[in-house]
Amino acid sequence: MTPLTIARASVWIKTKADIQAALDPSDEDRIQVFPSASQRLVLEAIESLGFRMRQTETVYSPKLKGSLPFVQELEFVPIGGRYRGRLEELEIVFLNACPEEIELLLQIDRKASGILGRFAESSDIDESFVRVTLGANDLSDDIACVAETLDSILIKYT
Repeated sequence: MTPLTIARASVWIKTKADIQAALDPSDEDRIQVFPSASQRLVLEAIESLGFRMRQTETVYSPKLKGSLPFVQELEFVPIGGRYRGRLEELEIVFLNACPEEIELLLQIDRKASGILGRFAESSDIDESFVRVTLGANDLSDDIACVAETLDSILIKYT
């Protein structure tokens, strides 16, 4: 999927013209990529659960076998709600977004507490990866319904 231009992320199209004696044979044209309606619904649901977007990062990820060899990770931190103090961060990758369904990869990073929590954090076993598919029925509902679905998943990993 093409990365979204949110949280200071930029996207551009790079062109190169094979013209002899051209002054500037290559060019980068910045474009705006807005979230689709289903992506926007998920982002608003995450925010309603008390998360704020910290940053985005586009990373090489051929193992996910998407249409492109990279993905955009959207990193959220809990600033309120039931996950503040329980989760360190939540990363979301939109794997697929079409009108019929949206597929997400959630990386849920629990907050370390106590000696076992610190050991888990240093060993990277405090993170869980969960694939979630929201179908047309889920996406036709409001933000509260999507938030409830995501909340029921997140609570299992706190």
